[in-house]
Amino acid sequence: MNYMESIKYLEEEVGFASVPGLSRIQALLKRLGNPEKKLRCIHVAGTNGKGSSVAMLSSVLRESGCKTASYTSPHLHRYNERFVINGQEISDEQFAEEISLMRAHCEAMAAAGEDVPTLFEIVTAAAFHYFAEQQVDIAVMEVGLGGTYDATNVIEAPLLSLIMSISMDHMDYLGNTLSDIAREKCGIIKKNCPVVLYSQEKIVYNMAKEMAQALSAPFYCETENQISVHKQDFDGTIFSVKNHLIDYQEMTLPLSGDYQISNCITV
Repeated sequence: MNYMESIKYLEEEVGFASVPGLSRIQALLKRLGNPEKKLRCIHVAGTNGKGSSVAMLSSVLRESGCKTASYTSPHLHRYNERFVINGQEISDEQFAEEISLMRAHCEAMAAAGEDVPTLFEIVTAAAFHYFAEQQVDIAVMEVGLGGTYDATNVIEAPLLSLIMSISMDHMDYLGNTLSDIAREKCGIIKKNCPVVLYSQEKIVYNMAKEMAQALSAPFYCETENQISVHKQDFDGTIFSVKNHLIDYQEMTLPLSGDYQISNCITV
């Protein structure tokens, strides 16, 4: 398939249905040789701030010399935006190659009587495969919906589980209370793998801390930040922050809004 044919396959033949569960993507990844197990990943969940935190983390890692991949969703204009390595989107040709490979495996699954993955599961599997093939040092992977049953949650041992601000969203999928939603999003916490939580409501904090403790996952959440905003306008923000973990003076952030300061402090 070429690029346009791959888009047509995803959107017209596969469609946009969302079906909970990890069995389909696990079966597809197994056929691909489990590329997700070859990657060092940072897994990012939350209601708000995921995109900003992925961008910030990717920038920090790239500047430190790491070949850094980022996977985000949804895209604004083109699917290529979801697959980025060192700031460069996947090419049309490489995207078409990845989706062609996924299609071949999905058709084999269908022929074997297996459930065929959803569009998001196919694209996520393609991202894992592409990043592994490109031998990235670290992949920053953003959750699509929720956490526990999201296709990205096949990551078994992330370098870090980063949980950003959690509020009421997707209640038809995740539950009708903040506690239910927090439980789903905290489903990315893995045994013995560090967790950083955005400072937020006590009910979310308690849920995340309890789940981390149950899995012996080191837990970090700073609630006592001393923040000084030196400048904030359309060009961005200059601020200082100090707590018992960090002390950064006159940080320049090319984003405006107090919530972006909180996102940056968490990162």
